[in-house]
This record gives sequence, C-alpha cells and structure tokens, in this order.
Amino acid sequence: MTLHPDKARPDPSKNETAETINERWVEIVKAYKTLTDEDVRANYEQYGNPDGKQSTSFGIALPKFLVAEGNGKYVMIVYGALLGILLPYFVGSWWYGSQKVTRDGILVSTVGKLFKEYNERIDQNGVVGALSSGDEYQDILKGHKSDSGLGQVEKRISKEAEHSRTAAGMTVKDQNKLGDIEEGTRRKALALLWAYLGRTELDDQTLNDGEQARARDSVDYY
Repeated sequence: MTLHPDKARPDPSKNETAETINERWVEIVKAYKTLTDEDVRANYEQYGNPDGKQSTSFGIALPKFLVAEGNGKYVMIVYGALLGILLPYFVGSWWYGSQKVTRDGILVSTVGKLFKEYNERIDQNGVVGALSSGDEYQDILKGHKSDSGLGQVEKRISKEAEHSRTAAGMTVKDQNKLGDIEEGTRRKALALLWAYLGRTELDDQTLNDGEQARARDSVDYY
C-alpha cells in the first residue's frame, strides 16, 4: 500500500525519482510471484531469476585514460592505425598465405612443377626426379648450401656397388639426368634424395644429419 507507484512519492534526500520507485515496485512484484507461483519459483531456483533463463552479454572495460575528456583524438589515432594499417596487413598476410599453399601444406608452385614432371609412363626413378623440382628445397638449400658438398654427394651415390651399378641404385639414365641439371638447388636436392633412397652414408656428418635428413622428410611427406 505504501510502496505502490500511485502512493509512494520520491524522497529527494535519498536521490529517489519516479523511475526508482517503479523499478523497486517491479522487484517487489517479482519477489511476491516467486513466493506464490510455482513456475516462477522454479525459474528462480534454476536460473537465479524469476523471468527464467537470461541472455548472456559481454562488454569490454576501457581504461579511464581512453575515455577521459581530451583524449578523444588519441583514441581516434589508435583506432585509425588498427583499422587502416594493422587489420589490412593481417588480412592480406592470411589471404596470401592461404593462396600460397594447398590444404596439404604443399606450395602451389610445387604442385604446378610436379604436374609438368609427371606423365603416364613415369617410373619410380622418374618420380624421384620429379620430387626434386619442389620449391620447398629452395628454403632447405638456400645460399651456399646448394653447392656445398654437392660433388661429394654425387661421388658417393655414383660409386660402384657390389649388387648394383651404383651405390644409390641409379641407372645410366638417372646419372645423365642428374648431370644435366644446371640449377644448383635442384641438383643437390636430387642427389640427396638418391642418397637417402639408396641408404648411402655420406662422409660429411652435416650432410648425413642435416640436409639429407630434411630432404628425407620432404620425400616422405610427398
């Protein structure tokens, strides 16, 4: 009787307003229904609110210095940098990266080269030659690594063996193909692949444990 909006009057000493009185009355009604209505009580017990399940919302609390008067221009500069520079950069990087490799993680340029190398009559040795065209080797054998130790590797894999013509199992055709390659990275990649497939030990421990191991990982992946 005393708290109904039609009866109650705002108390200026308590900073009360008509809106405050209405909100308080709504809470009283909800409390009454919670005590007298089984469905409303079930909502309160299950969801903590007599109105039932409530939607969840999240907000971001900004530091005071960002919202303080006089700092608006700095906030605009920050947002401008984020939206005008950083966002396009990250989106562009993601897009370029997604277009550069396939879903299997192989460079698109490598796929094109492999497509050109393969044919209907390709044999196992031809497959090895095709794999050496992968652009992934450009990173593995970059710089001086493409020429370092190449002569040693070729000598080891071409050495005569007891049960085969060469230690790596290469034919004359395979040797000629290796010798015809002028591009250093591909030539060394092919030599290392033959060394791996032929289980040829190399005198240089760096070649055994480093570059050959990475070439091995590449051929196993393909």
